[in-house]
Amino acid sequence: MQTKAFLQANSILQRLEEHEHEAFFVGGCVRDFLLNRPIHDIDIVTSAFPEQIQNIFPQVIPVGIAHGTVIVRHEQKSYEVTTYKHYLNKQITANNKQKDIAEDLRLRDFTMNALAMNRSGEIIDIWGGRADIHQQLIRVVADEKGRFLEDPLRILRAVRFVSQLGFRIEKATLEYMNELRASLESVAIERVSSEWEKIITGAFFQRSLTYLKDSKVYQYLPIFNQYPEIFEEIPSNISKFDSFAAFITYMHFSNENIAVRRWLKAWNCSNKTKQQINIFIQAYNNLQQTGLNPWLVYQLPEAMDASFVRLAHQLIPTYEITQEQMQQLRSQLPIASARELEVNGREIMTLFPNLSRGPWIKELLQRIEYEVVFSRLPNKNNKIKEWILCNPPEQN
Repeated sequence: MQTKAFLQANSILQRLEEHEHEAFFVGGCVRDFLLNRPIHDIDIVTSAFPEQIQNIFPQVIPVGIAHGTVIVRHEQKSYEVTTYKHYLNKQITANNKQKDIAEDLRLRDFTMNALAMNRSGEIIDIWGGRADIHQQLIRVVADEKGRFLEDPLRILRAVRFVSQLGFRIEKATLEYMNELRASLESVAIERVSSEWEKIITGAFFQRSLTYLKDSKVYQYLPIFNQYPEIFEEIPSNISKFDSFAAFITYMHFSNENIAVRRWLKAWNCSNKTKQQINIFIQAYNNLQQTGLNPWLVYQLPEAMDASFVRLAHQLIPTYEITQEQMQQLRSQLPIASARELEVNGREIMTLFPNLSRGPWIKELLQRIEYEVVFSRLPNKNNKIKEWILCNPPEQN
């Protein structure tokens, strides 16, 4: 019986069939349906070419039209619709094509993803994907070596599915991964980074770590290709990471001789990841120097509390720090940000009319903020002004 997600998308398959095209749900959505996992994205494969799809549906976004993929907007949802792989590979035209879902499935990466479903809910399983899912096995479709040579990123994808699903890799598939691992160096770093983040955040990261170490695949990844020993030093019982930022922060404090900027550049990190790393580093340095305190909690965004606690335990398993402790401290903070201070720069300047505007104002505000956060100074305008007059800015 199809889930609501498939039923909502059935009309797309129906429209394509009404125009004499084949159309199926395919890949990860079918796999996750069989695994009874949440289905996040519905992917559709069809015998129609992108230009034909555009003529059938009113709302089509040509996001990857060069690769045969478009986004069809339907009932306020987006569906990725892709032309059969072998049509594109063989330059088949709309006039001489022969419909064949089997050939499209043969060109997919793993048997568990080489599954299709029609709009009646019937599953097309030519390569034994259902049996491999039942056995929790990751197996390359058909020509193992050819599949990896087509796209070496599939080597990392196999490990990613280990981390996400807890499956094991089939023997022949693993042997080809070992043989062809050096080909990973030819893959764009953006694609490698995307897969790597899914690996380190997977529920079965420990299991994937074993595969990475045994296969030596990590030796062809950024930084680890120069310092393989630091990967080998990652504890086999380490828990999963909450983000790429947490992973790089962990690696930084585990190997401080490698500058953070090298990690950022090598893995082509986003600005968001860079910002999170800076926050983690500042918070962890604070924790090491003065322990858990109001200032640490104040500077750490609340959304990062759980990640920081996990990171602290990963770096020092015996560290006695809990999310509950952080929440208690956060609930007691007098202010949530500097904007809540009952004094501003203009008021400070009026207290020192003989001083010119300069960095001293910002420095004084930061001192006030620090004292207020520690509850050593009430956040009251008159009290703060009294404190300022007793602690005037230093004059050069």
